[in-house]
Order: sequence, then structure tokens, then C-alpha cells
Amino acid sequence: MITFKEYFENQETAADTIAILPGGFKPPTLGHFLALKDLLEKADRGIVYVGKTARPLVKDDPSKGSITQQQSKAIWDIYKNYFNKPLEIIESPISPVKDTYDFALDNGDVNIIVGAGGPRKLKDGKMSKGDMKRYESFTKNKEKYPHVTLKEIKSKQDIKGDVVREKIVDDIDVAIKNFFPDVLNETDKAYIKEILDYPGRGLPEEDAEYRGRKVTLNKPTRGDVKKFKVYVKDPKTGNIKKVNFGHGGTSAKRRGEKTMKIRKNNPKARKSFRARHNCDNPGSKLKARYWSCKKW
Repeated sequence: MITFKEYFENQETAADTIAILPGGFKPPTLGHFLALKDLLEKADRGIVYVGKTARPLVKDDPSKGSITQQQSKAIWDIYKNYFNKPLEIIESPISPVKDTYDFALDNGDVNIIVGAGGPRKLKDGKMSKGDMKRYESFTKNKEKYPHVTLKEIKSKQDIKGDVVREKIVDDIDVAIKNFFPDVLNETDKAYIKEILDYPGRGLPEEDAEYRGRKVTLNKPTRGDVKKFKVYVKDPKTGNIKKVNFGHGGTSAKRRGEKTMKIRKNNPKARKSFRARHNCDNPGSKLKARYWSCKKW
């Protein structure tokens, strides 16, 4: 598939129409997928701006983990293969709102459709203002933004983010079945599961002491003996253990040994690795296989 950059550079006409879908997307759900599909119907290409603020999987309980900007982008990168128009997925350094306005100001020679959610009913019965309020300058200042159309997204699937996040913790398979696009193939569904079920999700990142120095538990980092390392607590003894996993690392490089690159974006390589290591049942978090499987 042609990349967004190649498509953009090859266009010589000012008649292009670009659909922009800005948001937090923690995580991107079926509702977001359908919203972008609708926006693209009258556009030549699209941009998705992903917010940087992480959202906890369980409200008021950060120990259960969170959905990050990187995870959201990774899921959108899967989704974009299911659209027949070029898409660019961008991690917003400040906010999707700022990026959307900046793009509109810098690209006055193209038509732009901005999608935003309208008011919705809250749990207490009140109505939220919705994202439309954030982009009302496009309609109030038409002399400044004559090339921008603001389109209210009327969701066909009213999926609330906090419900999705809590279901990911309770039963991730049910969450993927109910809240993510049915059109995804089984390989991509499994990949999304791995993106959301990242190493240590549900395991609190807490400070501990290992051989006289402070470490953070359940947080994989670049390794020394192997490519990665992670400190975990043995639930039986209470002792802190260092688990080394992955092929290679700085020690291997110093010895001139070959290191291997993770190819989890290659469906065949990923499927083969997970089958060889029985990653459907990764075993104990005290073993390297558990963490290697989570990386894949």
C-alpha cells in the first residue's frame, strides 16, 4: 500500500479533501473505526491524531496499568490496512486539538473535513458538551477557515472508553469480541490482544530492592546479559528475582555475537514464534518465556 507521504508528495492538485479524526482513542474501538470510515467517504485521504494522555484501565487504580499513546497508535496502524485510502496515524506531541488547528492553518489549499463527537448523555443524566465545542472556531470563523468543514460524528456504536478499559482487565477476549471491528482477521485480533495485554499489565510497578539497589518491579527495560531484563517478586518466597530474556544485548554485542531483531510486525514470524514457545500458556512470570511471549 502506498504510504501517506508518497501519496501526499505525488499530488499536484489542490482539489484534495483530507479527513481528520482527532481524539484520545484509549483504546481505538469499533466506534472510532466506523467514524473514520464515514469521514473518508468524501475524502481522498485521512489523518488520525492520537492524544498523548494515558488512561488507566481501572478508574482510580493505576496499579492495573493504562492505555498509552503508543498502544493506541499501534492499534490504528492495524486498522489503517482495512481502509482503501491513504492514512497517516500521528502521535500528537501536545494535543490533537492543537494539531488539527495547526494543520488547517498550514494547509489552506486543500479541503478539510474534521470529525468530532457531539453531546452525549452522562451517567448522571446530564449532557456533555462533546468534542464539537473544541472545534467550533472552524464554524465561527469561516473567513479564516473557508476550506474546513466540521462534521458531527453520530456514533453507530456508543462505546464508552471506561467500559472498554475495565472489560480489558476483566476478560480481554470478550473486550476484543464486543468492542473492536469484526472485519479484522484473526491474526490482527490476536496482535491487538498482545498490544493491550502488554508485559506486566495487571502487575503493579512498585519499588523494591535487589542486591542493595532500588529497582522497579514488573517493568521490562533494556538488558545487559540479554536484550531485556525485568525484576519480579517471587510470590512464594517474597524474594526479588531478575529475569533476563530476549536474544542478545550489550554483552553479546561486546563479544561480537549476533543479535536478533524482534519481527512481531511480521504475521508469519510472530505466529511461528508463539507456536514454538506455546505462548497461549506462557507460564510463570518468574520465567523468561512469560516475558518473551508478552513481547511477541
